[in-house]
Amino acid sequence: MLPDDIDAETDEKLDLVQRSMQIPGETSADDGEENRHKSKKEVMEEIISKSKFYKAQKAKDKEENENLVEELDKDFTSLIHSEALLSLTEPNKMNALKALVNKSISNDQSNKDQMSATRTMDNSVQEKPDDYDKLVKQMGLEMRARPSDRTKTPEEIAQEEKERLEQLEVFYGVLLQYFAVLANKEPLNVELLNMLVKPLIEMSKEIPYFAAICARRRIEATRKQFIESIKQSESSSWPSSKTLCLLRLWSMIFPCSDFRHPVMTPVILLMCEYLMRCPIVSGRDIAIGSFLCSMLLSSRKFCPEAIIFLRTSLLAATESKHVSDEDSQLYHLMELKALKPLLCIHETVNEISPLNFFKIIDMPEDSSFFTSVSFRASVLVAVVETLQGYVNVYEGLSSFPEMFLPIFKLLNEIAEQKNMPNALRDKIKDVAELIKLKVDEHHTLRRPLQMRKQKPVPIKLLNPKFEENYVKGRDYDPDREQAELRKLKKQLKCEAKGAARELRKDNYFLLEVKEKERSLQEKDRAEKYGRAKAFLQEQEHAFKSGQLGKGRKRRR
Repeated sequence: MLPDDIDAETDEKLDLVQRSMQIPGETSADDGEENRHKSKKEVMEEIISKSKFYKAQKAKDKEENENLVEELDKDFTSLIHSEALLSLTEPNKMNALKALVNKSISNDQSNKDQMSATRTMDNSVQEKPDDYDKLVKQMGLEMRARPSDRTKTPEEIAQEEKERLEQLEVFYGVLLQYFAVLANKEPLNVELLNMLVKPLIEMSKEIPYFAAICARRRIEATRKQFIESIKQSESSSWPSSKTLCLLRLWSMIFPCSDFRHPVMTPVILLMCEYLMRCPIVSGRDIAIGSFLCSMLLSSRKFCPEAIIFLRTSLLAATESKHVSDEDSQLYHLMELKALKPLLCIHETVNEISPLNFFKIIDMPEDSSFFTSVSFRASVLVAVVETLQGYVNVYEGLSSFPEMFLPIFKLLNEIAEQKNMPNALRDKIKDVAELIKLKVDEHHTLRRPLQMRKQKPVPIKLLNPKFEENYVKGRDYDPDREQAELRKLKKQLKCEAKGAARELRKDNYFLLEVKEKERSLQEKDRAEKYGRAKAFLQEQEHAFKSGQLGKGRKRRR
């Protein structure tokens, strides 16, 4: 049964209850006529008139309900496309539900008012629906209660979590591949890459093992490509934009400062290998190397490759052509034949702009920007700032003076150049002063080697002790208890040897007895076997010769 039919029957019952106390034609009667005793005929006529009235009213209500259903069917199409109904499919949208209920109640109320206005019976005006009628209609339009989800078992929860993690692993692999593809495109879409970093970091926290496996496989593939590219001297061996973005992403996902990590340890070794084995040909190579040095700085580990690269970069900013022994060692370590003054500033610099690394990656290797004075100044600023970070990290090492004193000399030489900008010169001098201060502190804490001041302890000497009237075998120990103990141990040892000797004799005797018994038994068995065999041979001979009545007959 539809809710509208239920509402119609409810209204009908309420109207019957309200009208049961009033009959058409009686409103004009006097109180005296109502109270007088009625005859049987009058009672029957009254009952018949009430029955006819109720039937007519029921037919009229049914007709009105049918008309109302037709009107609702016409408005159903517009109701489907309404925002209130569409919002019911989403949870916790009670405002839309109330709006739909209020709208339906207002439509029903207006239709009801129109029907009540047209309904007339003996010029009597019907009463308006009360609060109960409104509540019944409103409850009919309310959303039915939905059953809540049942409580799941731990096995089901674990299975759902497993399926969710499997789907997350698939999505993580696709997203990482998309990140690598975007990082390899030109021009580089930095905004989209930054948007992908946050979800990748969050998913890596939920599936760290799978994320580590993906990272290690990509590191292995990158290492193989690097080995193949370094064999070809025509092409550049420095990492591409995709490799650099992936290295930066992994340094943000995994901890860099761990002593040993399954992902970051190979990453750090790979970056150090890039710094040591890739030849420096252009200013772009120095910019990429400085970026790798800045990433290695976050690990706070001792990386001599980064220090050597920074020292080589500063050497490329000097004008001196003479080469010292230490600089020649750098050439050997960095696999360089000749280092050009790629960062030497020969002209005045009006303004030093910060180094835009992503812009540098998109530029070709033969771009004129890499030979400009502004680029050289920006790279020098980046190198000096990175060097200052390494000075702060390595200040506690005992070999600090040996590492940074050559760099201190290079910084002083660069700061004395004529065309050096004042801001850059001040920064270089600050770093040089910091290095000088740390070196002096280490030198003051060092102490020269010297002999030990305490006197050596002499070896204890013992004078020999001689016994007069010495008798061999006698114990001259003054400690009698210890002497008695040694005597008892000696006696115990002798008794043990004697007991072992007696046991060996007993074993030999028992073996001889057992061997005699065994030989006698074998002799008796052989005699019995011989007698039995001779008896059987005699029986066989007698059987064959016919002495027992059988066998061949004797010839006559």
